[in-house]
Amino acid sequence: QRVFPGSPADTAGLESGDQGSGFWENDNVESRFSVAAGYRRDELDWNIAGKLFNYTQQEDVVVNVLSELTWDNLDIFQIRFANETLFAKRYFFRFSYQRGTIYDGENQDSDYKEPDRNGEWSRSNNNADEGDVSDLSVATGYRFSFWKNRVALTPLVGYSYHEQNLVMTDGYQTVSEPDPALRLNPPDVGPFDGLNSTYETRWRGPWLGLDVGYTLLLPRPSMQMNFGLGLEYHWADYSASADWNLRSDLAHPESFEHEATGTGVVVNASWRFQIAYRFGLNLSLNYQDWTTEAGTDRVYLSSGATDVTRLNEVNWTSRSVLFGIDYTF
Repeated sequence: QRVFPGSPADTAGLESGDQGSGFWENDNVESRFSVAAGYRRDELDWNIAGKLFNYTQQEDVVVNVLSELTWDNLDIFQIRFANETLFAKRYFFRFSYQRGTIYDGENQDSDYKEPDRNGEWSRSNNNADEGDVSDLSVATGYRFSFWKNRVALTPLVGYSYHEQNLVMTDGYQTVSEPDPALRLNPPDVGPFDGLNSTYETRWRGPWLGLDVGYTLLLPRPSMQMNFGLGLEYHWADYSASADWNLRSDLAHPESFEHEATGTGVVVNASWRFQIAYRFGLNLSLNYQDWTTEAGTDRVYLSSGATDVTRLNEVNWTSRSVLFGIDYTF
């Protein structure tokens, strides 16, 4: 029997009396390459703590949420290149690289002078319709097959890298409450010029997962339909670098950086229809949910000094649907 990577099995040819070409029976390596494109939507938010205008890290932080940034409804066009290879019909390897361009989105930047998000003295709502995202994942595992190779279970161990390069433009101030005690007074309510700030994230680390696959045999020997479900649990080192271009009191091109550790859950569902002996069409759905523990917010001042406060948390969710074509060697 010939067992395709990325699906439990293809026994259609054998069960119909077609013994195959000999290539599949004698070769110990089977490999499938695919390209897919589609739509993705992301949300990301983070907030920091600190005494007002005193970025010293302490246990008794007076303002537990000093500043909070959210990116909502990030619409992304994404392309994926992937390979799945099966050695000796059991040893599985997978590689995936995805690249996306952000074409629409919203950003909100809020600052508070009292605990628990009270005393909001500045809020801007900005465009986030620029930037890009990328994802890289590699994994290996051992495949177990059941029920005449129609069902397959593949425990996996892998490593992944994800980044979002976010850009804020077209600033619009929606809350502005100047206070003589504040060192930084916000702009007046309304649009303001020159906003071109960036926030660039990196999530990297190992993961464990499980792929489950089922093959539905169709009447024609060269055709089959595959269904797959994958679950991954990730451990991540999180880092980010920002350039707040309108803040003259901060350094440029790096105004502050974030560091933390976190976890992520990734769920994949896939469908594949083999349209010819080696070609197939595929559809995949993906959901990701990531969060960090408390970490460090390190601020670089234009004077050359460095201040530190607590990064409370970072949250990222992502959903995508991709459609593509694949070729099996």
